Amino acid sequence: MDSFCYLGVKFVKNGNLSHAVKELCNQALRAMNNLLILFKRVHLDIKMKLNLFDSLVAPILLYGSEVWGIYQYKEIEKIHIKFCKIILGMRKQTSNCGI
Repeated sequence: MDSFCYLGVKFVKNGNLSHAVKELCNQALRAMNNLLILFKRVHLDIKMKLNLFDSLVAPILLYGSEVWGIYQYKEIEKIHIKFCKIILGMRKQTSNCGI
């Protein structure tokens, strides 16, 4: 057995948690895309959109972060920045510092 799933977090025998973080990012992206579809149907202000992200997507991204949070996974921040750029109407090429 090369891997073990415990409470939704996939552990591999070498201790690398990048597979677990990648799977959480994929789940969070699906949730974020569902939110963006909702935003096209319903007009909400930016503060409400950010609150919905914090309530519905961030918990998925941060699930199990007590275990893998000591490592620097940039994928988590990339998803948040991508969401902010989309709801602010910025281009993908816009500097992250500007966001």
